[in-house]
Amino acid sequence: DQYERCPLCWYLRYVLRLPSPESDEARTGTVVHAALDRFVKAWTNADSEGAARPGLTDLLRMGKAALIEELGRGAAVSDEDAGTVDAQLRSYYERFHDPASQTIETERTIEVPYVVDGVTHTLTAKIDRVDLTQDNTYRVIDYKTGKGWTNLREPKKDDLQFGVYAVALRHAHHEEGALRGT
Repeated sequence: DQYERCPLCWYLRYVLRLPSPESDEARTGTVVHAALDRFVKAWTNADSEGAARPGLTDLLRMGKAALIEELGRGAAVSDEDAGTVDAQLRSYYERFHDPASQTIETERTIEVPYVVDGVTHTLTAKIDRVDLTQDNTYRVIDYKTGKGWTNLREPKKDDLQFGVYAVALRHAHHEEGALRGT
């Protein structure tokens, strides 16, 4: 997608690896990812220890802590930044938090070798979260913190991103045919 929008930008970023300034959306994404990762780990730890599971209030507190860390200690947190992080975390909690599912992986990078015309290439998938649902299907959750585009909320059946995730998970778990998307 980035290559199609601007081949030169893609080349500068991915081939020459030149840094680009972080946008507000990217910073918010970093904060939300950190808070969700902490929340899922706290949930899993509480579950395994028989302790009380964290709730929405805990998630929002983790979001504020992650925002302060991202901006730097002592930096002023604007009401707008705090409100954006809170809104996205609330949305996640209401739409994707399923207490009956078991989170089995978070923030995982999987590299898969594949051969084309005798040349081995590497496919890299960065997966935000994988849950195992009560009906033994995997649910891949890809946190999106930008605009709620329809193609992100409702990916088409030919969406390459989730296809890559499925291939990567099969490779990582050495299972053929074990993945069913939800």
